[in-house]
Amino acid sequence: MKNIVSKTALVALTLIPNLVLAHDYKIGDLTINHPWTRATAPKASSAAGYLSVTNTGKTDDVLTAATMDGAGHTMLHQTQIEGGVAKMNHLENGITIPAGGTVKLEPGSYHIMAMQLKDGYKAGQSISGTLTFKNAGTVPVSFKVDALGAQSPKAEEEAEHHGHH
Repeated sequence: MKNIVSKTALVALTLIPNLVLAHDYKIGDLTINHPWTRATAPKASSAAGYLSVTNTGKTDDVLTAATMDGAGHTMLHQTQIEGGVAKMNHLENGITIPAGGTVKLEPGSYHIMAMQLKDGYKAGQSISGTLTFKNAGTVPVSFKVDALGAQSPKAEEEAEHHGHH
């Protein structure tokens, strides 16, 4: 019996790092992958939230709203370049997640705009929030706060990984 318990504990311990790194959430036919945001500069009043959503269902869904703790107000935005100038457009009808497709919220594209920040975000923090979908409903998520100026969480994770060799 003692041997079985130790093997079970060993298997559980080897799975923990994978669960921590995955940072995925599931609701209905949707999988939300790695919500993240950047650390904010001192006195910054806004931040953007990023993630990807994969819809394995046969029906489109729509991200209709999102929240991020510490923000007085959040909106769904899309950055578009017009005449060399980046403009943020409020997406009043949300962001469609097509059946069988993946939509990425990333710098320079779709994002969650967190405004009226009370204290800003610091690298290493986790910011609680929610995502609300037209069909799937609302799911609580946690946004990992990456370094100020980060372009993607993967680039930083790869840099950290290569730094350990």
